[in-house]
Amino acid sequence: MADRTDQLIEQARIARNESRGKDARRDLESAIAIARGSGDHATLLRALKALGHVVWDDGNLDDALALYEEALELARAGRDHATIAHTVRHVGQLHLESGRGGDAERCLREAVEIYRSIDDACALDMANALWPYSTLVERSGETDAARALLIEARDLYAEVGVSQGVDECEARLRALESRP
Repeated sequence: MADRTDQLIEQARIARNESRGKDARRDLESAIAIARGSGDHATLLRALKALGHVVWDDGNLDDALALYEEALELARAGRDHATIAHTVRHVGQLHLESGRGGDAERCLREAVEIYRSIDDACALDMANALWPYSTLVERSGETDAARALLIEARDLYAEVGVSQGVDECEARLRALESRP
């Protein structure tokens, strides 16, 4: 069964990259059904997150959030800190896009805290958590803290060669500097 679900998840990844969301959704829904039926929680977690991304791409934030929240429950049960941080970060980003700042702040703070606790945390994942978290910190009026988070995110993006992330952080830092 794992081979079949892995194949479906890979087909869905390709379909999503080729902007074939309907095909990706079909393959992921099949993978989810198989993983649920077999009790394969690790594969179910991967498929839920992948489908959450496809649904998010389509702008269905509430449906994407429901998928990511189910995935988060599985991640917490599995106790892999990197997986929990990655999943809770996406839950936080969905809350942020949906205008639920309090929920977003709680999730993104948790993601940052978990990433900080992992010795070999992926620099890109950490930067991707710091960026939206800094937005919430800035909105709360804590510009110095937001600035520090943005500098950290910028440096991490530079470390992994993501120039778009560096540029976006620099633009936000300039905007912060120009505020009275």
